Amino acid sequence: RYRGRFEAWIKEHGCYFDAIVLNRPHVSIGLVDAARRHSRARVVYYGHDVNHLRMEEQLKLHPDPALKAEAERFRQMEHSMWLASDVILYPSTDETRHVRLWLAAQGGSAQAETIPLFAYESLPDEGVPDVADRHDILFVAGFAHPPNVDAARWFVAEVLPLVRASVPGVRVTLV
Repeated sequence: RYRGRFEAWIKEHGCYFDAIVLNRPHVSIGLVDAARRHSRARVVYYGHDVNHLRMEEQLKLHPDPALKAEAERFRQMEHSMWLASDVILYPSTDETRHVRLWLAAQGGSAQAETIPLFAYESLPDEGVPDVADRHDILFVAGFAHPPNVDAARWFVAEVLPLVRASVPGVRVTLV
């Protein structure tokens, strides 16, 4: 009944929400105005990463006019979402710092905070093996998501030999 009709759905149901969590700038940008019009809910934007910064880093490795245009498009969407949100959450303190600095420079009023991507119970310090007793490295990434392939290649070619010089026999698992 409401497929493709978010505006109608939020108009009917928006009164029931205290908070609306949006993510992915290219999706959120088309929803935030309707959420504001038809709800008193706080708008929370969760950014999985600062896309335009990731794309700028990718451009350093692979200059491409189309990617440069896409980075600018994402910059505009992300900046718009930051200004339209009450709370902005990122999984990295570096990303949160970047957003806070940008908001301060723009006079934005949103609260930017760091929240972990996954929530696990804390492990007691005594249960965690000492670094000297650990010999494996797990590299988890979506390899269809640039520039993760470049990061994995860089790690294996540049970093891993340095690690192996100190920890012979270290195993790396790319997932």
